Amino acid sequence: MTSSPKAKAKKHVMWSLALLLGTAAIATISDDRSAQALSVAVAVILGVPFLLLSLIDLGKALRSESGGNFRATKATWVLTQLQAVFGAVCMAAAAFNLYLNIPAWLVSPAGFHRLLLAVWVIVAVLFVAVGFFYVYSAFARPRKDQSAKDV
Repeated sequence: MTSSPKAKAKKHVMWSLALLLGTAAIATISDDRSAQALSVAVAVILGVPFLLLSLIDLGKALRSESGGNFRATKATWVLTQLQAVFGAVCMAAAAFNLYLNIPAWLVSPAGFHRLLLAVWVIVAVLFVAVGFFYVYSAFARPRKDQSAKDV
């Protein structure tokens, strides 16, 4: 039985929220400092990104239902704005990375450090592209040939 993309996205949001609430419960109930630290680390490293990406998928499913109109409902509009903010934060983090690493790469002597800085520069450029894709796909209407394959 195949469920709709909206139902799948809602289920993923609920599971992501359950992960966050479960790790928060462990952090508050546990008396062991290492269990608290581990649960906070899991919440920050896994829970928050899973919830954020699940909410972006839900927004994409809602936009797909409304024909690409991100102003169809308040929930669609809010989730579209969340996706755009996520893309902008990706681009800002990458730009800051480029701001720090390009001058260091240009003046560093040949060796492993220079190679590592070059890798960081390439990753930052790719991260700018990913952030731009998130912002663009938040507001762009789906093409006619893409709507059947969407979500």
